[in-house]
Amino acid sequence: MTSRQGLLSLVMAVLILPLAVSWSPSKSLAELPGQAQTSQAAKTAAERLLNLGLKQYSLGLQQYSLGLQQHSLGLQQLEAALQSWQQALGFYRQLQDRQGEGRVLGLLGDVYMILATNIDIYDQGIDHYQRSLAIARETKDRQGEVKALMRLGMVGYGNSGNYNVAIGYYEQSLTLAREIKDRQSEVEILWQLGSNYAGLITTSNYRGDHNKPIEYYEQSLTLAREIKDRRGEGWALWALAGSYSSGPDYNKAIEYYEQSLAITRERKDRQFEVELLRSLGHTYQEMGDDGKAMDYYQQSLALARERKDRRAEGSALGALGVVYEGLGDCNKAIEYYEQSLAIERETKAHLGGAPVVFYSEPRSCL
Repeated sequence: MTSRQGLLSLVMAVLILPLAVSWSPSKSLAELPGQAQTSQAAKTAAERLLNLGLKQYSLGLQQYSLGLQQHSLGLQQLEAALQSWQQALGFYRQLQDRQGEGRVLGLLGDVYMILATNIDIYDQGIDHYQRSLAIARETKDRQGEVKALMRLGMVGYGNSGNYNVAIGYYEQSLTLAREIKDRQSEVEILWQLGSNYAGLITTSNYRGDHNKPIEYYEQSLTLAREIKDRRGEGWALWALAGSYSSGPDYNKAIEYYEQSLAITRERKDRQFEVELLRSLGHTYQEMGDDGKAMDYYQQSLALARERKDRRAEGSALGALGVVYEGLGDCNKAIEYYEQSLAIERETKAHLGGAPVVFYSEPRSCL
């Protein structure tokens, strides 16, 4: 997965849909004095544009990661959200509403980071996050400060791979989230800390505690269950499964993957279900159970095709090719590899990014 795709997944996880507001004035505009009418109209326009942008952004994210036609539609929705929020920003500045301004700057940063195709757009995203953080601190908006720090943490993890910088931002946000008793954000932050320590451990200069990822994931899981956050619970179980799979403790990994899969199906999160099915297939393949591996890969493939998710389809096809190659069935392996390669070329040509094939082992059949 490319860094841009990784960031996209993280942004989806941290999307603050509760920011949507539904404002209902106690008086009609006609009842208000002239200046008040102007201010009230600006406030109404700002909040309507904020909500419109949230709807466009949510729809755009869903479409952006799918096939070529959906990707194009998703791009249009994200660009529409950008325009809506830019207009909302103008109204918030007109009203001198600093908290509204900071909130929209953070959301604009999210779109810039997703759409970043060059360093200038990427830098715009970081600049918006930093300005959002500065305003949150200026206005003593502790909730806004937590979210701004989380966003800056995502930048460190998702793009630069600077795990220490990301960890620093997440530790600051964790302290604040606990101070204001923002348990929902705490679940997310603990998960992100685990992910960043998992990345840090892969670097050659890490000399710290190798159990830190699991410790943070377990804290995230415990808290998610305590506050009945099923999405957070499913993600924490998935992360724990990945950690145990790397251990390797495959039986424990499968146990956690299956729990996560049950929650994901309960929540009807089809995109995450595709990923979990593929992860289960990979784990069984590592255990040497090719039959179960193929079963899960086939389920992942079927669901990816149902959702018209071309990247996930290419990954599942590549994974099936590896299984058949391991079984010595080169004809079948080549058939899957060729299908995967066709999708890889298609998505690279239209979407950009790294190959979608899930595995990179040498292919003796080719």
